Amino acid sequence: MKAANCVICVEESKVCACASEANAKATSSFTHSVINMVGMLIGLGQLSAPYALENGGWSSALLLIGFGIMCAYTAHIIGRCLDDDGGGSMSYQDIGEQAFGSKGRIVASAFIYL
Repeated sequence: MKAANCVICVEESKVCACASEANAKATSSFTHSVINMVGMLIGLGQLSAPYALENGGWSSALLLIGFGIMCAYTAHIIGRCLDDDGGGSMSYQDIGEQAFGSKGRIVASAFIYL
């Protein structure tokens, strides 16, 4: 990858002169890139939530709280399903199979991979 120091002419919308071209070395690891991306998405959510709540009014605030409670309850039930099995269930597919048989395993797999 090459990086160049260039002077850009704003009025004419073109590059006027490039001082030098140097090879840029990528020093970021995959893990570091993922952490940066997750941080960016979390920050974006925190910055856009007040605007969304302002436009949505009280109903959007109640929906946000309701969905948060549903997610917490669902996580609690999934944890209980994994613990009650005695360690046999290790994935969503296993839980789907225990609840609904082989068709439940297929449906759980389909939702995960879609």
